[in-house]
Amino acid sequence: MTTVFVRQGKYAAARAEGGPDLTTAELRTLPDAFVVRVAMLKLQMVGLKASDADKMPADLSGGMIKRVALARALSLEPELVFLDEPTAGLDPRASDDYVALIRELRRELGLTVVMVTHDLDTLVAQLSAKLTPGAEQLRWIKASVGTQLRLIPVDDVLFFQADEKYTLVATTDFDTLIRTPIKELLDGLVGNKFWQIHRSTIINATAVDMGTRDFRGQASVKIKGRPENLAVSRPFSHLFKQM
Repeated sequence: MTTVFVRQGKYAAARAEGGPDLTTAELRTLPDAFVVRVAMLKLQMVGLKASDADKMPADLSGGMIKRVALARALSLEPELVFLDEPTAGLDPRASDDYVALIRELRRELGLTVVMVTHDLDTLVAQLSAKLTPGAEQLRWIKASVGTQLRLIPVDDVLFFQADEKYTLVATTDFDTLIRTPIKELLDGLVGNKFWQIHRSTIINATAVDMGTRDFRGQASVKIKGRPENLAVSRPFSHLFKQM
Protein backbone atom coordinates (compact mmCIF):
# COMPACT_ATOMS: atom_id res chain seq x y z
CA MET A 1 0.00 0.00 0.00
CA THR A 2 1.26 3.45 -0.90
CA THR A 3 0.16 6.44 1.12
CA VAL A 4 0.83 10.04 0.14
CA PHE A 5 0.11 13.00 2.41
CA VAL A 6 -0.21 16.38 0.69
CA ARG A 7 0.82 19.69 2.19
CA GLN A 8 0.40 22.56 -0.25
CA GLY A 9 2.83 24.79 1.62
CA LYS A 10 5.75 22.48 0.94
CA TYR A 11 6.18 23.86 -2.57
CA ALA A 12 4.71 27.33 -2.04
CA ALA A 13 7.73 28.92 -3.73
CA ALA A 14 7.88 26.46 -6.63
CA ARG A 15 6.34 26.53 -10.09
CA ALA A 16 3.18 24.44 -10.59
CA GLU A 17 5.27 21.79 -12.32
CA GLY A 18 7.41 21.63 -9.19
CA GLY A 19 4.61 20.04 -7.17
CA PRO A 20 4.81 16.61 -8.84
CA ASP A 21 8.52 17.24 -9.53
CA LEU A 22 9.35 17.53 -5.84
CA THR A 23 7.63 14.29 -4.90
CA THR A 24 9.14 12.27 -7.74
CA ALA A 25 12.59 13.81 -7.34
CA GLU A 26 12.62 12.91 -3.64
CA LEU A 27 13.33 9.34 -4.72
CA ARG A 28 16.65 10.63 -6.18
CA THR A 29 16.84 7.64 -8.53
CA LEU A 30 15.02 8.87 -11.63
CA PRO A 31 16.40 10.88 -14.58
CA ASP A 32 15.42 14.55 -14.65
CA ALA A 33 13.76 14.22 -18.05
CA PHE A 34 11.55 11.40 -16.78
CA VAL A 35 10.61 13.39 -13.70
CA VAL A 36 9.47 16.30 -15.88
CA ARG A 37 7.39 14.02 -18.12
CA VAL A 38 5.68 12.49 -15.09
CA ALA A 39 5.01 15.95 -13.63
CA MET A 40 3.40 17.16 -16.86
CA LEU A 41 1.29 14.02 -17.15
CA LYS A 42 -0.02 14.34 -13.60
CA LEU A 43 -0.85 18.02 -14.08
CA GLN A 44 -2.86 17.11 -17.17
CA MET A 45 -4.64 14.34 -15.25
CA VAL A 46 -5.99 16.89 -12.76
CA GLY A 47 -7.23 19.21 -15.48
CA LEU A 48 -4.37 21.71 -15.73
CA LYS A 49 -2.89 22.87 -19.04
CA ALA A 50 0.73 22.59 -20.11
CA SER A 51 0.89 26.39 -20.03
CA ASP A 52 0.07 26.30 -16.30
CA ALA A 53 3.26 24.37 -15.49
CA ASP A 54 5.49 27.46 -15.42
CA LYS A 55 3.17 29.52 -13.25
CA MET A 56 4.10 30.51 -9.72
CA PRO A 57 1.61 29.92 -6.87
CA ALA A 58 0.68 33.62 -6.84
CA ASP A 59 -0.54 33.22 -10.41
CA LEU A 60 -2.77 30.23 -9.62
CA SER A 61 -6.34 30.29 -8.34
CA GLY A 62 -7.25 28.45 -5.15
CA GLY A 63 -8.76 25.63 -7.17
CA MET A 64 -5.64 25.33 -9.34
CA ILE A 65 -3.39 25.16 -6.28
CA LYS A 66 -5.48 22.30 -4.92
CA ARG A 67 -5.17 20.52 -8.26
CA VAL A 68 -1.39 20.89 -8.13
CA ALA A 69 -1.49 19.38 -4.63
CA LEU A 70 -3.54 16.47 -5.97
CA ALA A 71 -1.15 16.00 -8.90
CA ARG A 72 1.70 15.82 -6.41
CA ALA A 73 -0.14 13.14 -4.46
CA LEU A 74 -0.65 11.11 -7.64
CA SER A 75 2.92 11.37 -8.89
CA LEU A 76 4.06 8.15 -7.19
CA GLU A 77 1.04 6.13 -8.38
CA PRO A 78 -0.44 5.64 -4.89
CA GLU A 79 -3.18 3.15 -4.12
CA LEU A 80 -4.39 5.19 -1.15
CA VAL A 81 -4.78 8.99 -1.04
CA PHE A 82 -5.60 11.00 2.09
CA LEU A 83 -7.35 14.35 1.50
CA ASP A 84 -7.62 16.78 4.42
CA GLU A 85 -10.37 19.38 3.89
CA PRO A 86 -9.93 19.24 0.09
CA THR A 87 -12.59 21.87 -0.68
CA ALA A 88 -11.74 24.36 2.08
CA GLY A 89 -11.64 27.90 0.73
CA LEU A 90 -13.30 27.07 -2.59
CA ASP A 91 -16.52 28.64 -3.84
CA PRO A 92 -19.45 26.23 -4.42
CA ARG A 93 -18.81 25.78 -8.15
CA ALA A 94 -15.08 25.17 -7.72
CA SER A 95 -15.84 22.80 -4.86
CA ASP A 96 -18.27 20.79 -7.02
CA ASP A 97 -15.71 20.64 -9.84
CA TYR A 98 -12.99 19.43 -7.49
CA VAL A 99 -15.21 16.73 -5.97
CA ALA A 100 -16.16 15.59 -9.49
CA LEU A 101 -12.45 15.37 -10.37
CA ILE A 102 -11.73 13.26 -7.28
CA ARG A 103 -14.61 10.95 -8.14
CA GLU A 104 -13.40 10.60 -11.74
CA LEU A 105 -9.80 9.88 -10.73
CA ARG A 106 -10.95 7.36 -8.13
CA ARG A 107 -12.94 5.51 -10.77
CA GLU A 108 -10.31 5.65 -13.53
CA LEU A 109 -7.26 4.89 -11.38
CA GLY A 110 -8.87 2.48 -8.92
CA LEU A 111 -7.86 4.68 -6.00
CA THR A 112 -8.97 4.37 -2.42
CA VAL A 113 -9.66 7.90 -1.16
CA VAL A 114 -9.84 8.78 2.54
CA MET A 115 -11.32 12.24 2.99
CA VAL A 116 -11.50 14.40 6.11
CA THR A 117 -13.99 17.25 5.68
CA HIS A 118 -16.36 19.50 7.58
CA ASP A 119 -18.13 20.35 4.32
CA LEU A 120 -21.34 18.30 4.53
CA ASP A 121 -22.25 18.98 0.90
CA THR A 122 -18.92 17.53 -0.20
CA LEU A 123 -19.45 14.48 1.99
CA VAL A 124 -22.94 13.87 0.62
CA ALA A 125 -21.71 14.34 -2.94
CA GLN A 126 -19.17 11.58 -2.34
CA LEU A 127 -21.59 9.23 -0.59
CA SER A 128 -24.65 9.64 -2.73
CA ALA A 129 -25.64 12.47 -5.10
CA LYS A 130 -28.38 12.59 -7.65
CA LEU A 131 -28.31 9.71 -10.05
CA THR A 132 -26.94 10.15 -13.52
CA PRO A 133 -26.34 7.29 -15.95
CA GLY A 134 -23.72 5.00 -14.44
CA ALA A 135 -23.84 6.63 -11.01
CA GLU A 136 -24.59 4.79 -7.80
CA GLN A 137 -27.97 4.83 -6.10
CA LEU A 138 -28.91 7.23 -3.34
CA ARG A 139 -27.61 5.93 -0.01
CA TRP A 140 -27.94 8.86 2.39
CA ILE A 141 -30.45 11.59 3.16
CA LYS A 142 -29.18 14.91 4.54
CA ALA A 143 -31.67 16.32 7.06
CA SER A 144 -31.99 18.60 10.08
CA VAL A 145 -32.93 16.79 13.29
CA GLY A 146 -33.46 19.36 16.00
CA THR A 147 -30.42 21.61 15.89
CA GLN A 148 -28.22 18.98 14.24
CA LEU A 149 -27.51 18.11 10.64
CA ARG A 150 -27.61 14.34 10.18
CA LEU A 151 -26.95 11.86 7.42
CA ILE A 152 -29.73 9.27 7.46
CA PRO A 153 -28.99 5.93 5.77
CA VAL A 154 -31.67 5.32 3.14
CA ASP A 155 -32.09 1.78 4.47
CA ASP A 156 -33.37 3.28 7.76
CA VAL A 157 -36.20 5.17 6.06
CA LEU A 158 -39.70 3.66 6.46
CA PHE A 159 -41.42 6.03 4.06
CA PHE A 160 -41.31 9.46 2.42
CA GLN A 161 -44.47 11.58 2.23
CA ALA A 162 -44.59 14.99 0.59
CA ASP A 163 -46.87 18.01 0.86
CA GLU A 164 -46.67 21.25 -1.10
CA LYS A 165 -43.48 22.46 0.57
CA TYR A 166 -41.72 19.67 2.47
CA THR A 167 -41.15 15.92 2.37
CA LEU A 168 -41.53 13.93 5.58
CA VAL A 169 -38.78 11.36 6.17
CA ALA A 170 -40.08 8.73 8.61
CA THR A 171 -37.67 6.37 10.34
CA THR A 172 -38.05 3.99 13.27
CA ASP A 173 -36.38 6.44 15.66
CA PHE A 174 -37.53 9.87 14.47
CA ASP A 175 -39.24 11.92 11.75
CA THR A 176 -37.79 14.91 9.97
CA LEU A 177 -38.58 17.22 7.07
CA ILE A 178 -36.51 17.86 3.96
CA ARG A 179 -37.08 20.05 0.91
CA THR A 180 -36.22 17.40 -1.68
CA PRO A 181 -39.24 16.63 -3.92
CA ILE A 182 -40.58 13.08 -4.17
CA LYS A 183 -39.71 12.87 -7.87
CA GLU A 184 -36.09 13.74 -7.18
CA LEU A 185 -35.90 11.14 -4.41
CA LEU A 186 -37.50 8.52 -6.63
CA ASP A 187 -34.79 8.99 -9.26
CA GLY A 188 -32.23 7.86 -6.70
CA LEU A 189 -34.19 5.03 -5.09
CA VAL A 190 -33.49 2.34 -7.67
CA GLY A 191 -34.21 -1.35 -7.21
CA ASN A 192 -37.17 -3.19 -5.70
CA LYS A 193 -36.94 -2.02 -2.10
CA PHE A 194 -38.74 1.36 -2.40
CA TRP A 195 -42.16 1.59 -4.03
CA GLN A 196 -44.09 4.67 -4.98
CA ILE A 197 -47.69 4.09 -3.89
CA HIS A 198 -49.06 7.59 -4.40
CA ARG A 199 -47.90 10.74 -6.17
CA SER A 200 -46.80 12.03 -2.75
CA THR A 201 -45.67 8.80 -1.04
CA ILE A 202 -42.78 6.33 -1.35
CA ILE A 203 -42.57 3.38 1.05
CA ASN A 204 -39.86 0.96 2.06
CA ALA A 205 -41.46 -2.31 0.93
CA THR A 206 -39.57 -4.28 3.56
CA ALA A 207 -41.27 -2.21 6.29
CA VAL A 208 -44.86 -2.98 5.24
CA ASP A 209 -46.87 -4.60 8.04
CA MET A 210 -50.13 -5.18 6.18
CA GLY A 211 -52.25 -3.99 3.32
CA THR A 212 -56.03 -3.49 3.35
CA ARG A 213 -58.91 -2.43 1.12
CA ASP A 214 -62.03 -0.61 2.23
CA PHE A 215 -65.58 -1.27 0.98
CA ARG A 216 -64.92 0.95 -2.03
CA GLY A 217 -61.84 -1.02 -2.99
CA GLN A 218 -59.46 1.76 -1.90
CA ALA A 219 -56.13 0.20 -0.92
CA SER A 220 -53.91 1.36 1.91
CA VAL A 221 -50.83 0.02 3.67
CA LYS A 222 -49.68 0.09 7.27
CA ILE A 223 -45.98 0.38 8.11
CA LYS A 224 -44.50 -1.61 10.98
CA GLY A 225 -44.48 0.41 14.18
CA ARG A 226 -46.38 3.35 12.65
CA PRO A 227 -49.98 4.50 13.24
CA GLU A 228 -50.58 5.83 9.72
CA ASN A 229 -52.59 4.12 7.01
CA LEU A 230 -50.94 5.24 3.79
CA ALA A 231 -53.27 5.48 0.80
CA VAL A 232 -52.41 3.60 -2.40
CA SER A 233 -53.62 5.43 -5.50
CA ARG A 234 -55.05 3.52 -8.47
CA PRO A 235 -51.99 3.84 -10.75
CA PHE A 236 -50.00 1.90 -8.13
CA SER A 237 -52.68 -0.55 -6.94
CA HIS A 238 -51.16 -3.33 -9.07
CA LEU A 239 -48.39 -3.56 -6.46
CA PHE A 240 -50.95 -4.95 -4.00
CA LYS A 241 -53.14 -7.17 -6.18
CA GLN A 242 -53.05 -10.01 -3.65
CA MET A 243 -54.38 -7.92 -0.76
